Amino acid sequence: MCFDGLFWDKLGKERIISTGRKHISGLDYLSVIYENAPGLDEFSKKLLCSYNRIQDAHCALQSFGDADGDRVDCYRYFRLKEQKRLTTKYSVVDKATDGLTQSDLLETAVKLLMGDEADYRAVEALEQFGYFKGGKPCVPVFMDNDTSIILEIEELLEKHIWESVRELFSNLSGLNITAMANGVPVDEIANECWHILFGCINEKLIVDGFVACPDFYPDEGRYLKCIEIYKE
Repeated sequence: MCFDGLFWDKLGKERIISTGRKHISGLDYLSVIYENAPGLDEFSKKLLCSYNRIQDAHCALQSFGDADGDRVDCYRYFRLKEQKRLTTKYSVVDKATDGLTQSDLLETAVKLLMGDEADYRAVEALEQFGYFKGGKPCVPVFMDNDTSIILEIEELLEKHIWESVRELFSNLSGLNITAMANGVPVDEIANECWHILFGCINEKLIVDGFVACPDFYPDEGRYLKCIEIYKE
């Protein structure tokens, strides 16, 4: 919510990084290409900088971790299903989610957190995805009254690292890398550089015991899940 959220938003607002590029499809995103080389895997797959979520106006089912595989989370499941690319890894959650939509899962998560009754099929699906157990949340749940804490953390980040990051990124035009030679806009390159930087910071925070080490799942990578609830 900070490195890949509020601080990222400020970098975009100050035009230090680009936060996206509009495409003919109407989607807004940046594409990044990495050579398939062992040395680059640390940056393309194993950095803790990947934030997945499905959301509506009231709820978000999220996961955060690296990109070293295909996570069995809601976002990845529904995207692969749209593309008809589900593998056997998703057979259990696919069976539990049969006939249900993203909206069904999000609405059910809110009902469970509010203590209301919910469709047992959607409850089972949420449990298979690892967000609930026995009808109770088994991951962190962030509510509106947690916002003040997130903002305090963001203020600390700006106080201690903003000037260093701004100064560092002001010198990116001198990088001797392929993207620069190919004429990619500097602020788009800066977006990926920021992800590399805060992914490395996250690893340091784990080593120093500030944050939990994400769980590792074979063929999925390292990640943790959480739920966020918004105001009506």
